[in-house]
Order: sequence, then C-alpha cells, then structure tokens
Amino acid sequence: MKLFSPEARRKWCRRALALYVAGTLVAGVLVLAAASRPLGDALEDLQRVGCTPFAELREADAIVILGGDEGTRALGAAKAFRAGLAPRVVVSADEDFLLDALAAAGVPDEAISVDPLARRTIDHPRTICLLPGVTPESRLIVTSSRLQERRAKFLFEKAGFRDVQIYSMDADRIAFQRRHPEKFSRAFWSFRRAAELGYAYAAWLKYFIVD
Repeated sequence: MKLFSPEARRKWCRRALALYVAGTLVAGVLVLAAASRPLGDALEDLQRVGCTPFAELREADAIVILGGDEGTRALGAAKAFRAGLAPRVVVSADEDFLLDALAAAGVPDEAISVDPLARRTIDHPRTICLLPGVTPESRLIVTSSRLQERRAKFLFEKAGFRDVQIYSMDADRIAFQRRHPEKFSRAFWSFRRAAELGYAYAAWLKYFIVD
C-alpha cells in the first residue's frame, strides 16, 4: 500500500519531528514566561495529581522507584520500606547509584528487585511486569517527582494497574519554597522551575506525538 511506502513513512516521521520541535519550542516560551508566580504555580499544579501524603500511604505489594533523578526517589522508597508499607522495592532503572542510596538508607539487598530494561517513563509499567510477582493487580507505591506525578499515574493506569499511589518527597521542598519565596532568589525560582516545567511538558508532547 502507498500509505506504507518508504516515502510515506519518511514524510510522517518528518511531520512528527516538526510537530514535536514546534510544540517543544512553544511550551518552552510559555514556561519561560510563566515560571514565576502565580502562573508558574498553576502550570506546575497541572502536572500533579495530589500525591499521597506519607502519613496516608496504604500498605502495598511493592514500592517502585522510577529512575531519572539524583536519588530523592530512592530516599522516599527507603522511608516507605522502613515504615513497613511494602516488603520489596523495585528499582525500575539501570542506575547503580539508586542501589547505593537504598543500601545507605538501610534497605537490605534481598528486598530489592532490579528492572534494568526501562529507559523512559512509558517503559516502567511494562517492564516491571517481567519481574516475578509483579502484575497489574499488584498494589504499588510509586516514588516519583512532583512534575512526573500525573504522567506516571496516567501511564501505570493505562497499562492496567488498578491500585497505584504516587509519593513524592520533593513536594515538601516545593511547598516550603512557596511559603517562603523570600529565601530564594528570583533567578533561582524562575530559571530552575522553567527548566523543570519545560522538561515536564515536553515529555507529554513526546508521548502524544512520537511514542
């Protein structure tokens, strides 16, 4: 069929790439313009699902760490494990520093399972199901970052997981920054959050246009 000819595929790929680049640029301009309060707060809140406060987390079958940060998610997972909220921790990333962070936080090796196949957020729900004992019926606590909360929950639920709690330790940091903006320079607030918001919205665009 002509639709699947090499030229048609190249044309579709060029169009998808153009839409992705254009969308990313538009999102970047918007975020740069709105990274300071209060519109920046509104853009940030759109990415959040109201993660479960630690005191309200329910017991689960596993705690899942999504790769991609400097280790805050591992600390959140260790905190939940030490509280007895789940008997195992799944590291869904091929990142040794996460294992080091868990070990330093007192999580024993026998309680850790590693899923080395995930490379993107969209991969995690599929690849963790290749581990023994993990199915869409499993109750999960997913440690993420505040700007990945909505996307992570969306992808896990789309993959069929029915009981997913999202926990983010850095939500406390941002809440403090909002309560005490005078402690942070305007440049720090604007440019750091602009970069974080730009990445978050670009990831959504990539998912809908390319993935």
